[in-house]
Amino acid sequence: MKWFPFKNNPRLLILAASFFFTGMSVCVKAVSPKIPIYEVVFFRTSVSFLILAGLLWSRGIPFRARNVPILMTRSLSGLLAMSCNFYALGRLTLGDCAILGSTFPIFVAILSFLFLDERPTKTLFFWISIAVIGIGLILRPQMNFFNYVGLIALLASFFSAIVVVAIHQSSETDPSLRIAFYFMGVCTFIAIPIMLQHYVAPTPRETLWLISSGLFGTAGQIVMTHAYGLEDVSRLSPLSYFGVVLSFLAGMILWREIPTSWSIVGSLVVMVCCIQIARLERAEPVAL
Repeated sequence: MKWFPFKNNPRLLILAASFFFTGMSVCVKAVSPKIPIYEVVFFRTSVSFLILAGLLWSRGIPFRARNVPILMTRSLSGLLAMSCNFYALGRLTLGDCAILGSTFPIFVAILSFLFLDERPTKTLFFWISIAVIGIGLILRPQMNFFNYVGLIALLASFFSAIVVVAIHQSSETDPSLRIAFYFMGVCTFIAIPIMLQHYVAPTPRETLWLISSGLFGTAGQIVMTHAYGLEDVSRLSPLSYFGVVLSFLAGMILWREIPTSWSIVGSLVVMVCCIQIARLERAEPVAL
């Protein structure tokens, strides 16, 4: 983190990470009409894979994983989350996709008391119930109440929640850089054969967008990881929704995506509920 200013200020770092992740989403959305999903996945993850490999080598961190089953669970779940998210980015407004993709604390809470023997509380059930209402408000105006693309965006959040649980279980045996390295490596090598079946040669401009998605995503991941290492997740989680605001603004400026009143109200409800759930569960962040 020597390359980044304000490296010891977690609040500024999390705002910067939100900016980087929004930049990644903008890059993906810019190419999504023409470039197949797994070609986008390949560029996004291969750039990160090379950068993270260099970081592991420069810091003398062994490449060999200790908890391979959990790392594979994290990697495959992350690949599914990324695939669903990139699919939704090409079909939903940038803002709606961002807010639906940030609902993973809800699923983390559900998975925690289903598989980690954590006891749910009435307060947690209350915030989850209100969040579901907010999600319904976002989905309602899009496709006559049943918005299958919105449901795919929610599916991305579900797989992201599995990622969070897997990271929680593997963090005691493998450092965060190694976990991210294996995730990007698995995604890259799985994406290659799928990409080759439907390969579309990108233009120079599209190639720049694709490479930039990897650079923005990697920068966001590194900065966010450092920020959460300096400050408790529950205190920084409200600031992470700065990225949702940026996404709505970017969508309006670049694609003239004017949010409906339903989306605005639903987004505010979801953000408040997810912040409260994250504070209750102290959910770890996840990055695509």
